[in-house]
Amino acid sequence: MKRMLAFALSIVIAVCIMNPTTVYAEECEHNYDWGFESGNESDICTKCGAIRPGIDAPYELPFITREDTVVARKEPRQSSDVVNTYELGTRIKVVARLRNEYDNMWLKLSDGSYMFSDRAAFDYDSMASSALNNVYLTADKMCLNDYLWTASGLESPPCLSGILESMLIYFREDGPCDLKRRDILGLNSYDYYVYAKGEFQDERYTGHALGNILYGYVCRDVGISLNDAIKCAGLAEGLGPSDAAVCLFLNDLSRCDDEDDIEMITFGWNNFNYGYSDSSFSVGAGYGGGGGGGGGF
Repeated sequence: MKRMLAFALSIVIAVCIMNPTTVYAEECEHNYDWGFESGNESDICTKCGAIRPGIDAPYELPFITREDTVVARKEPRQSSDVVNTYELGTRIKVVARLRNEYDNMWLKLSDGSYMFSDRAAFDYDSMASSALNNVYLTADKMCLNDYLWTASGLESPPCLSGILESMLIYFREDGPCDLKRRDILGLNSYDYYVYAKGEFQDERYTGHALGNILYGYVCRDVGISLNDAIKCAGLAEGLGPSDAAVCLFLNDLSRCDDEDDIEMITFGWNNFNYGYSDSSFSVGAGYGGGGGGGGGF
């Protein structure tokens, strides 16, 4: 019996020596700093190879393949086995994005495989459609409450209150449409290829720029003026009392938000009609902008 226990213990020790993460991965004090010159931090532990927790997106992000043949791999690195192949223009669902140990951004697909991010473009057309539908559907429910208040003989606010409240839900800081969230597209750590107006765009855009453009576009669609859209964006970012007073009462938009943010919001707002919207409560699409400002589609 003692010999059997000793033999079993020797096997466990051998396994731990050959692959320490097999037993101790959960106990690892993870470190994600691979010493990149870019200053970016990896999402893969330098000690045990575990993927950083908390990077999963709050919903499936729409992307579309932008090359004739695009492969998905078992792990987020070029040396990993190919598990699937996609043709140009295939719509894919992304559940997370992560930076590997070589400082490259990868997309985690809904089936658990990984695709190098440069091989796909963020599908803005689909994102804008989804954002509009959700804003309108939520506003409709809130407007229904307005109607019930009216029927009860009580004073009811205009239905626009439902739109404004719905916009606040989706576009607030860290809200579902705040694309610069770390678990969605991130702030300025990566420039995405973009698919908009039914075609691939030449320029690349950060999550921060895309979030502002999407916000401006949806504001225009739901009937919010450009001035009000810029003012509300600034207030949502937490303007100080002095800037808020100048922004709201003196109508000095330069005090409402950062110059780049205003430029991207304006671009999104001005491109209300170039997508697929038929001015109904359903779908719209389109946008442009840039991480560094200027340009667009």
